[in-house]
Parts: sequence; C-alpha cells; structure tokens
Amino acid sequence: MINLGQINFDDASTVGQALVLRTTSTLNAIGTPAIGPAFKVFTVATLPAAATALKGVVAAVSDATSPAIGVALTSGGAVFCLALCTGAAWVAV
Repeated sequence: MINLGQINFDDASTVGQALVLRTTSTLNAIGTPAIGPAFKVFTVATLPAAATALKGVVAAVSDATSPAIGVALTSGGAVFCLALCTGAAWVAV
C-alpha cells in the first residue's frame, strides 16, 4: 500500500462546521482509494441548527435513537448513522 497522508478540509464558518470532510489518501496496490471520506461525528444535540444555508449537508451522528431514512433524528440512543440537513430538520440517510 502507498500512504499519501491525510488531507483535511476544515472551515471555521457555520456551514463548514456542519461537515468537515476528511479524506485519507491511502491507495491500494492498483492505485484505487483503500478507504473513502470520513465525516465529522456529532451527537444529535450538537448538530448545527437546521437552516436553508445547510440544506444538503451531510454529517455523522453517534447517538441516534431508532433512525429511519427520511425521519428526523432523536438523540439518546447508541446508533451511528449519517444525517442529512433538509433545511428544516436533520434526517437519517
């Protein structure tokens, strides 16, 4: 394997904090990515407030309770899932 290091895209703005995409550029023997992007992990309570400016942003949460695709997330559980901001709420994807 060839390890090309880690590239972090961090933005101090409110929108940038909603998704901090970390791409680890590790390639396997044939030059394809060995692992994909990694999302900043939030608890449901620490996700930024849903807003039009965040519509389409994806983040990861670590404490969802019974997430269902397209349904607003609730905290207090132990389920890890991805969250999508619809502009009005954060829903499971």
